[in-house]
Amino acid sequence: MIDFLYNAVLRYRLKKRFKVLNSQKKEQINSFKSLIVILPHERNNDEDFCNALAKEFEISIKKITLVVFSKKEIRPVAQNSGNQIFCSRSDFSLSGHFSDKLESIFSKKVDLVINYFTIKSVFLDFLSMRFSTKLRVGFSGANPNINDVIFNFSPDNKKLFLTESSNYLKAFLKK
Repeated sequence: MIDFLYNAVLRYRLKKRFKVLNSQKKEQINSFKSLIVILPHERNNDEDFCNALAKEFEISIKKITLVVFSKKEIRPVAQNSGNQIFCSRSDFSLSGHFSDKLESIFSKKVDLVINYFTIKSVFLDFLSMRFSTKLRVGFSGANPNINDVIFNFSPDNKKLFLTESSNYLKAFLKK
């Protein structure tokens, strides 16, 4: 019953968020200076991948934030060199608000959000849509309405993701 209420609140808020974002003009992208990666807890073990993203997009590792989600509440065990924020469904209240730790990162503008998941989830859609960003990248299997660029291969193939995302995203840069 509670999941039904959570999903109803999330769908309503997501629908409102889509209307707001669809009415806004897309900003020109000159460079990527900040990056948010939303990924499942199961994938959060590869510091080399974060370093490769930083190198590929020429972003300081300090400007990359990993938002790690799980169905259950998780406690950070070890911190890698980048910023990490752990979240779960419990970080979203029935009144439709996220916890303070998440709200603090939503207030910052981000150049690029990578939705590194392939599942359809109202919670993840709303989480991604809360970021004020110029561009969203994701994978097929997830909600296609939340992403500007969609890749049709498995996120497990990190090397292919780095190559393809670099090729596509560099085309968006206006110099």
